[in-house]
Amino acid sequence: MKSRKRRWSKRKAVKMSNNYRRWLVNSPDNHLPVNKIPQLIQQFQPLSQDCKLLTTVKHQYPQALDMDFRLISLIGYLYFSTLTFRAACEFEVWINVNPPAVKFGDSLVVTCNTTCPNSTINIEYKRGIQPNRTEDKNQIRDYFASIQKWDFTTPCSVQCPSQSNEKKERKEVVTVYNQELNISSYEVQETGKPYSLECIGPRVYPSNKLILTWLRGNKIIQNISKEEQGFPDNDKRLRNVFNFTASISDHQQTFTCLAQVDLGYTIMPIANSSIILETYYKPQNTVISVNNKTVSELPVLIKKSDEAIMACSSNGNPPVNIEWKDPRQGSKYETQPSGVLHISQIKSEHGGIYICRAKNQFGTDEKTVIISIKGVKDEKWKLVLLFAEIVFFLSVIFALFCCFTICKHSKSGSYKVREDLSVFSKIQDEEKIPLDE
Repeated sequence: MKSRKRRWSKRKAVKMSNNYRRWLVNSPDNHLPVNKIPQLIQQFQPLSQDCKLLTTVKHQYPQALDMDFRLISLIGYLYFSTLTFRAACEFEVWINVNPPAVKFGDSLVVTCNTTCPNSTINIEYKRGIQPNRTEDKNQIRDYFASIQKWDFTTPCSVQCPSQSNEKKERKEVVTVYNQELNISSYEVQETGKPYSLECIGPRVYPSNKLILTWLRGNKIIQNISKEEQGFPDNDKRLRNVFNFTASISDHQQTFTCLAQVDLGYTIMPIANSSIILETYYKPQNTVISVNNKTVSELPVLIKKSDEAIMACSSNGNPPVNIEWKDPRQGSKYETQPSGVLHISQIKSEHGGIYICRAKNQFGTDEKTVIISIKGVKDEKWKLVLLFAEIVFFLSVIFALFCCFTICKHSKSGSYKVREDLSVFSKIQDEEKIPLDE
């Protein structure tokens, strides 16, 4: 019986190889056209009940397995027959879970399919799990209205009669999760100091499927996951702690913790939570403008009697308070947060150094401006010139008076000398006269 069956199997294999020999007549390299393989599988399908034929061909023609894919002999045809027959005889089993990851308490659909006709399919769940089952040809579909187990496995077994009752099993572990995601942080943060953002992830089983990611805006800054699968009854949450030093750029910045499950072929987001940071810092970048022009280090010239509007602005959180210090005896002007100091009419006493002081509870920043009154210097020069002219005029008068006085005294002195000389000459003449005369 065994030899007769072998001869029958051999004749069938040779006969089926001849069915596609004609496809190779017009093939210059004697290769099997790829588009003919599905037709071969269809021809071999009726013989799938005798899958031992594959083993028979292997034992009787072992050298066929060492040949290449060139169909140049009967052994080559038989080799391709075995390949095609193997595709027709073997069957597959697969499980489809929808959704691929299920939220605890939500519904789930599990489907087990096979390519084996007239097969026996069985799915055995753990005790206490009762699905709503629908059976179809080569398929079982189970519907669960609410998942109440963290450890949810779908073992599917298929027994195929056409494959000598060969049995295949597939098992799928369903990822079960909740959406309990918590973020803890400091609400008030001062720049330059270290802080941390902590994200506690949701419960997920298997635990190694969960990925926790911190995002700053849309940019990923840190992610973390577990390597161990964990235990279904152990609620040990994954934590992602992001340490950083607060800066001004973090003010009003959105930080998001994103929870995802890795399904192997895709990554599925399951929950997220965000926080907007409030960063506090002292005043900085203080700027002064005079009459809508930003002040540089040089003095600002303003004409006398003109209007002066001095504005001071500064960045800070909490909002800053602006204080002006006037050069006149250090007096101060309290202004609104806009920091505007208005002088309707500039006078000479308004000139000098003005100080804008911006402050909040975290510090102080100052900016100065020098106001120079245009026209005050001209008046001073005019007074100096007037004084110089008066001094010069008085000096000229005094000089003329001195000259007049000196000249007058010099004339009266010369007359007296002449008179004295005339008297003296008369005395000399009287002395020269003889006494006898």
